[in-house]
Amino acid sequence: MYHNPEGEDNNEDEEEGSTFDIFARDTKESPDTHNKIVEVETSTEKKGHVSGDFEKLAEGYGDAVWVVENFEKALELVGKLVDEGHLPEDIKRSVRTFDELNEQLDKDGISKIIGLNDLQGRI
Repeated sequence: MYHNPEGEDNNEDEEEGSTFDIFARDTKESPDTHNKIVEVETSTEKKGHVSGDFEKLAEGYGDAVWVVENFEKALELVGKLVDEGHLPEDIKRSVRTFDELNEQLDKDGISKIIGLNDLQGRI
């Protein structure tokens, strides 16, 4: 269920901060040359949980991609990250699309947010 960048199986002695929901290395078929660290966030309403995940992703090596249920949850996630001081307060939350929201994100810990339906459609 969780992966570390080395691709080894996790064990009980491993620190929680070194594991990710998904870690993808770039390949010849990748759209860019960046590794991706993916957090599938099911608890956007929990500030502490979201903040901890952000910090873990910020320390990782790769673009931090968050997957949420829908656009409403994406806005909730951004709001929690703003409240916790991880994102600037001037992020526009009046946007209407993931693309418009993602244009404002380019930070260690969050470079892109994808909705679950969009992700399923791409797969």
